[in-house]
Amino acid sequence: MEVAALLREAVARREMTQAEVAEKAGISTSQVSKYLRGVRPITIDELDRVCSAIGISVERLIVEAVHRTRAEGGWWEPGE
Repeated sequence: MEVAALLREAVARREMTQAEVAEKAGISTSQVSKYLRGVRPITIDELDRVCSAIGISVERLIVEAVHRTRAEGGWWEPGE
C-alpha cells in the first residue's frame, strides 16, 4: 500500500493525470488507476514503466516505501 500511496503523491506533485501516466507508461488508464489505488499488484516491470512515466526513481520509491513501513511498525525483520 505504501508504493501505491507514494505513486499517488508523485503523480499529484507533478500535476499529471492518470491518462498522461498511462500514455507515457504504455499501460491502460484503468490499470494505472488500480495501481494508484493499491487494488492491483504491480510487477517490477510495470512499476519501472510507471515510475519512468512519472519521472521518479524506482529505487528511491522502494527505499521510501520501506522507510515508511518501518516507521509505522509494519516491517517484519528476520529473527523476530
